[in-house]
Amino acid sequence: MIAILYVSIAIIVLALVWLVIGVVQAVKAASSQMKTINETMERIQKKTDGLINESETLTQRLEVINDSVNRDMETIQEFTNTLKESKEAVGKYHIATRAVATETLHENQKRTKENEQVAQIRDIGDTVVDLYAKWKNRKQA
Repeated sequence: MIAILYVSIAIIVLALVWLVIGVVQAVKAASSQMKTINETMERIQKKTDGLINESETLTQRLEVINDSVNRDMETIQEFTNTLKESKEAVGKYHIATRAVATETLHENQKRTKENEQVAQIRDIGDTVVDLYAKWKNRKQA
């Protein structure tokens, strides 16, 4: 019976040794896998950090572009308002110029009539003086 006991103990010891060897091999394999997983996680972390940095850079650029677009829109709006005001001013200037031109035309027409009347009176005066001179010459002759 003691022999069975020793054989049983030997089997248990062999089983424990075999178990320890299996656990060591499993730990070594797991350690290798964990190292690979850690390296993969580090690469993923680096890429994530790169993406975060690029995202922040793009966000800053977007803000700069938005500010630029807003300034350009304000400038365009001011330019549009200036054009509208200029259009109104040109319209008023055109109306005023037309009024001055019409008034000047009427004054010129009035002066032309007055000048024609003065010329007619001068011609009549010249004719009267000529007739008087002829009448005087006839009277003396």
